[in-house]
Amino acid sequence: MRYIARIYRSIFGWMPFSASVTALEYCCGAVIPAAVTVICARLFEQAALALAGGAAGGLYRYAGMYLGVYLIGDLLVYVRSITLNVGVYEKGTAYFRIALYEKLSKLPLAAFEDAALLDRKERAEKAVNDETLSAVFNHSMRFFRAAAQVAGVVTTPALQMWPAAVMISRFSDSPHTVQVYIV
Repeated sequence: MRYIARIYRSIFGWMPFSASVTALEYCCGAVIPAAVTVICARLFEQAALALAGGAAGGLYRYAGMYLGVYLIGDLLVYVRSITLNVGVYEKGTAYFRIALYEKLSKLPLAAFEDAALLDRKERAEKAVNDETLSAVFNHSMRFFRAAAQVAGVVTTPALQMWPAAVMISRFSDSPHTVQVYIV
């Protein structure tokens, strides 16, 4: 975990704009499934009302919101893709390479006779050249986004039902009678 924190510090220190845009898109991407869940529920509710003879204006509004959420999500993914590839992977690899070679240049030449040091140097060069360090940043952000998506989808129905439960308990005449009020 300490190494991941160092990778994050390095990337946010070297490329604050690209790293921030990437993090922001992953946060917004975590909210999209919960928003789609709410919008779909309202869309189906409006469709049922329209089929029952009600006005169809709400149906069009929620259908537009549904499409809008996906369009905004795709636009954010497009922007993140550019900033991630150019800002984090390309620049990150260059900066990690510079940092590695700066550390290596401070070592005395006699230190390069040590087989263990040469092995660590080769492993570090392989990690930098294979973009492993930038990939750790990207994959850990994706993991946090997936966890937030699951949490958002799981808690969305509970958050939607909470106001209705308060209204039902507040206005019911007896604890055994359930009155439905549209919130």
